[in-house]
Amino acid sequence: MRAITPPQLIALTGASGLLGGAIAKRLRQAGFRVRCLLRRPEPTWQGETVLGDLADRAALGELVKGASGVLHVAAMYRSDGPREEFMSVNRDGTERLLWAAQESGVRRFVYCSTIGVHGSVRVTPSNEDAPFDPQDAYQESKLAAERICIGAVGKGPMEIVILRPCGIYGPGDTRLLKMFTMLQKRMFVQIGEGSANFHPVFIDDLAEGFMRGLTVPGVDGEIFILGAADYTPRIFAKQPAGNFL
Repeated sequence: MRAITPPQLIALTGASGLLGGAIAKRLRQAGFRVRCLLRRPEPTWQGETVLGDLADRAALGELVKGASGVLHVAAMYRSDGPREEFMSVNRDGTERLLWAAQESGVRRFVYCSTIGVHGSVRVTPSNEDAPFDPQDAYQESKLAAERICIGAVGKGPMEIVILRPCGIYGPGDTRLLKMFTMLQKRMFVQIGEGSANFHPVFIDDLAEGFMRGLTVPGVDGEIFILGAADYTPRIFAKQPAGNFL
């Protein structure tokens, strides 16, 4: 594959979210043109936009037209809803975008999956070969989308890369905000025996991982878990709940 380098055009989904926004910022810093799929106008968005969603084939075609690479980050994420809705957005939406990218002559398609496709692994740290064990409809739909992507590898000139982020933290994150607020107050409430491990990744490092998934040569058909460089399990099983740090 010819190198994907600035100022080539990159099509991005999910730019209004935490990860997508960080990726868009990193792409612009590197000098890429960025075109984003948005469901509604975003006054603060700095770049080209296409209004629509993953069910809109015309919008997807417009999104990828002339793009060298596609970074697919948008997803229905852990909100309440039936399994069919997760599959419609995460699996079927990915398939539509993949097809549109192939038709448009995109050179590399990078799909954002999740480490959650592995569920609760028995041995840590694990790697990309760990057994699949999705625990909910979101994780099932992301695994289904992965399989569609893998099924398209080698079927045409477009390269396909799958990235599985670990737990994301950093500025703008709200999922772990309560925990960090507690730690800032030197308080931590332990739930359960404290034997579970959690592998985090800082948002800027994750955005850099997606940049490499887009630009590093020789990774067609590869799958990568993106987590922090250091893995240090911390076991609190012998400590009483409600410890102050």
